[in-house]
Amino acid sequence: MINRKHPLLSLLIAVSAIGFAVAPWTIASIACCFTPSTLAQDTSPKVNVTNSEPTQKNPLVPKEVYLVGSEFDYPPFAMTDYQGQPYGYSIDLIQAVAQAMGIQLAFQTGTWNEVRTALEKGEIDILPTVAYNEQRDKVFDFSVTHTIHDAAIFGRQDSPSFNSLNELHDKKIIIMRGDWTHDYLEDKGDFNNLILVDTLADGLRLLASGEGDYVFGSRLIGLVLLQELKLTDKLKTVGSAIQGNRRGFAFAVTQGNRQLVQRLNQGLNIIKASGTYDRIYEKWFGAIDDRGISSEQVFDMIRNIILVSVGIATLILMWSFTLKKQVNLRTKELATAKSELEKTNQQLEDYSQNLEQKSCSKNSRTHANFRESHKSTSRTHSIRETCGARTTHCWDRS
Repeated sequence: MINRKHPLLSLLIAVSAIGFAVAPWTIASIACCFTPSTLAQDTSPKVNVTNSEPTQKNPLVPKEVYLVGSEFDYPPFAMTDYQGQPYGYSIDLIQAVAQAMGIQLAFQTGTWNEVRTALEKGEIDILPTVAYNEQRDKVFDFSVTHTIHDAAIFGRQDSPSFNSLNELHDKKIIIMRGDWTHDYLEDKGDFNNLILVDTLADGLRLLASGEGDYVFGSRLIGLVLLQELKLTDKLKTVGSAIQGNRRGFAFAVTQGNRQLVQRLNQGLNIIKASGTYDRIYEKWFGAIDDRGISSEQVFDMIRNIILVSVGIATLILMWSFTLKKQVNLRTKELATAKSELEKTNQQLEDYSQNLEQKSCSKNSRTHANFRESHKSTSRTHSIRETCGARTTHCWDRS
């Protein structure tokens, strides 16, 4: 019942009663929404797995640490030391890029087929040395090329030379399983006597032992291996370099991870601009692949040319400014001299006119005086004549 004397107080009591009645149901409903299982639930996308390992995170989401695959024996790109730690050209390169971009890395080593399969399954994030081709582009995403390389045919010292790779379709060619050179020959379809090995080093050893006829592999890697394996007296390159893959090596990542590709591309641009890339390349390939003037040296030359050009331009501008100032000053001096000369000429002209006027006036007066004098003389002469006539007359009369 509403208290007529205090209607506001009665309304507050009624609202409070309704609140106490509804509160338990409301609290229970909210509690159901925030059970411990719900609070612990991970709302990020999941990757289905068939083993008992923890559920993997979405590989497309930026990670704190990226897992890089590295090969056991692919010198000088990837090798392992006596402690099992990876090192080599590709390791230095990916570490330099990661440092430039603030990316944390961890490494997982294995054979080429093992690390390649791991990337296909999303078990690792990056392979630092992968040759591009259309088949691999369907499985991986690639960064820009970081190393251009050619292939070469390696033979024994007494192996005959050839002009084209097609001349070897009936020969036994040793090749690294799963390498881009393997894909290259399979695409041609004319090579049926392929001997597959796990590493290029195994192929060169096999050739040196008398097995097979030739080894087909990366020229740079093969030349390094010949020196390291001390096989330069037994094996050599035969024929000219084969430009089978001008796209070269790049970083490969999980398909669809364009964000990581963009970060790797940006890191490559940074280390190339800073000269770090050239120092890494020179460290691993300088002895066998003289690329001439490095990009760092080119940048230095361009910078020096720009500085000299700017200096010359500055001197020209200063000289031009000084010359202009001197010309303006000389022009003012000439204008002043011209003005003074004109003033002097005017004064001379005025003075000449005054002299002429004075001369004319003087001549007029002289002429007038002359006429007056002439008149006086004439009168005097007349008077004298008159006087003389009178005197004569007087004399005649006397």
